Amino acid sequence: LDWVSEFSIVIAAFSQGYAGLPINCKEAKYLAEVIDSIRYDTNRKDWSRALNSCKIAGGIVSKKRKELLNAVRVEERAKGEALLQELLDELIPLEKSLSSKEGTGTVQERIKLDESYNAQNTLSNTVGSLLELMVPSDYIDKLEAAIPSEFDQLPRLLGRAKVEFTFEKPEKGQKFDVEGTLYDQAKLVMVVDGYTTPITSGCFVDLVEKNFYQNLIVTRSDGFVVQMGDPEPDGPKDGYKDRIVPLEIFVSGDSVPTYSITTEDDERGYASTVLPFQAYGALGMARSEFEADSASSQFFFLLFESDLTPAGKNLLDGRYTEFGYTIENAELLKDVKEGDVIVSAKVLEGKQYLKKSK
Repeated sequence: LDWVSEFSIVIAAFSQGYAGLPINCKEAKYLAEVIDSIRYDTNRKDWSRALNSCKIAGGIVSKKRKELLNAVRVEERAKGEALLQELLDELIPLEKSLSSKEGTGTVQERIKLDESYNAQNTLSNTVGSLLELMVPSDYIDKLEAAIPSEFDQLPRLLGRAKVEFTFEKPEKGQKFDVEGTLYDQAKLVMVVDGYTTPITSGCFVDLVEKNFYQNLIVTRSDGFVVQMGDPEPDGPKDGYKDRIVPLEIFVSGDSVPTYSITTEDDERGYASTVLPFQAYGALGMARSEFEADSASSQFFFLLFESDLTPAGKNLLDGRYTEFGYTIENAELLKDVKEGDVIVSAKVLEGKQYLKKSK
């Protein structure tokens, strides 16, 4: 694999994940930024800077422990303590890996990159878990109270869920070819963000739980998006029963999402969103171009390219609902094509946050 592109994909996804959380702890945000910088510097093979960032991260956890714990919800303090210790423990093997001296372009350097990547992935997941404990206890109540009453019968996700989709080629023996590396399956893990899009996320997770997506095919793969979720690609039915999912946009600076209107129609076309379409593998809800509330079951993965779709200057932010992002194996989307089959779709974590209706 191209390590530069792979790490860039992962960095963007994790950065986006932190941005979507409604927390106000500056020490926690700085810790998340430092963890991201380790990925960036590893990508550039700037081992000394990556190692220095590890030491900074350890210093934040050790010296700002009180501030970090104070930001955690009171009832979750014990879990917060455990996660802080996990972070310190996880930094040890990462520092060891980054400190080793390997020749450029050698097999040993590739092993070092593998080990560093795995350690950073674990570290990032732990940071994410810590930051989720900092979401204010009354935030969910405010979030649900802001949902218009006409959507009371729709599912809602009042938290975050982790979902796994597995794709296979339609012909037996066909493999996914990603820059010369062959895979029998393309297995992607995504975070679905109910903190910013409770209705869209709830409807999506509900359909995953109902096995709706299993055995459906990819209907669009054009280098811009990979789209799926149409139950009858050659028929009149293009969504789940009669369910209509409203447009749901969370503008930066707002306290809750807005519904059924684009930022342009709301005369805020200039506004940025809490989750901008700026990561490879970002999840977006497909809808009719001219009708805001027309989504149902179809969604897409954005194949983000910064030169073509700069964040804040594309045609998606404020017009389409972004409800999550891919955190594992996003690079495999490069060879997910029309006709490929979803052989498995399941919820790995977060089922407890799904409510079937108000």
